[in-house]
Amino acid sequence: STLNSLQRDIQKYNGANDIRNTIEASKKMLKNGVLG
Repeated sequence: STLNSLQRDIQKYNGANDIRNTIEASKKMLKNGVLG
């Protein structure tokens, strides 16, 4: 099903880009803190 393949893609993406995601999240939080 589409949902299953979507979950697989998300897990694959999360595994491959865990560090980058963390950095992006940190940047967003920083930006939100500065702007908010």
